[in-house]
Amino acid sequence: IVKNPRPVVAPEMLKPGSVAVSLDFDATLMASAAQAADGMWVDDGGQFEYYREHGHFAEMPRNYEELAALVAGGGSRRNESDRYVVVNLGLALEDMATALPLYRRALEREIGTLLPC
Repeated sequence: IVKNPRPVVAPEMLKPGSVAVSLDFDATLMASAAQAADGMWVDDGGQFEYYREHGHFAEMPRNYEELAALVAGGGSRRNESDRYVVVNLGLALEDMATALPLYRRALEREIGTLLPC
């Protein structure tokens, strides 16, 4: 988490149908890119607002949806050319996204140690 980030992902980088996922808090995605997008999702609205109050995400859109609504089928993706940004604040989401592929590689290579539950 950088106090004064210098984001580099600009609005013109969001091509039709793209989804930009910020995995580094607010250090890469320009607020103007989020504002130019057709929608924005966050992993936790309460946490997002907490950090906004503490100086992060100041210019990010206030109109966003939580990823849980999208996953549950209630998200509002409108058409295939819409451009979206996703802001993930919790590290657990990235951990879960990488855990299964790493586990499968370990099984394929017959390496690692299975820990008891």
